[in-house]
Amino acid sequence: MYVRRQTRSSWKALGVFILTLAAIVIGAVTLENGNPTREPLPTAVQNGTADVRAYFPSSVGFTQRFVGYGAEYASFTRTVSAVDGDLVLVQDQTTGTTVGAVYSRSPQRVALLASVEEYSPETNLLAAVDRSASPKRIPLQAPIAVGNRWDDGSEVREIVQIIPEMSVPAGTFYDVVVVRSQPKYSTESEMTEYYALNIGLIRRDYVSNGGGQSQAVSTNLDSFGIKLPEAKVVEEPATELEVE
Repeated sequence: MYVRRQTRSSWKALGVFILTLAAIVIGAVTLENGNPTREPLPTAVQNGTADVRAYFPSSVGFTQRFVGYGAEYASFTRTVSAVDGDLVLVQDQTTGTTVGAVYSRSPQRVALLASVEEYSPETNLLAAVDRSASPKRIPLQAPIAVGNRWDDGSEVREIVQIIPEMSVPAGTFYDVVVVRSQPKYSTESEMTEYYALNIGLIRRDYVSNGGGQSQAVSTNLDSFGIKLPEAKVVEEPATELEVE
């Protein structure tokens, strides 16, 4: 008589446990903004010499979920999907589309080099980017100091405030740099972005008065963490055991 031995699930359970533990450890090590004990601003921030890369994370899998109101696509999910040296590929996904964007990071600035709507992950956008191309936008630029103002070609940006502590739905964050931007040739709209140390963007407010109509769109960070690839568990093949 032959009895078919059932596949044991211990390996599967162990795999799930390891992935869960890894997610907790990576999140704890990588996402360090949230210490309830408030300390003074870092000396580098006070002196306006902080490395701007600290405000634009580049860990692959780092995911931020934003909730918003005032526009159809105010809510979105941002994920760092690939890194190549100083280049970072970021995907912004809404209910309507996915935008792929490549940013260059240096201690002096974060610059948008390319962006593609209806982006597909199969597209090797990093390889196609011209590293020497003029930036389409410069969200952050050193020094990190109130009054720092720069022109990125289409907009004028200025650091208007550094907030020691700020709360959004995702929690309380520290050392928040506030960047206000306006189109170079218009005063009908204005955007204010808030960047937290080690976390990146946590809030965005947009106001437009074009055409005599006022519109306000606000987006806030709702959750964040490291998104690991889905586990592929290989089942142990069943074997036949002969019983006398």
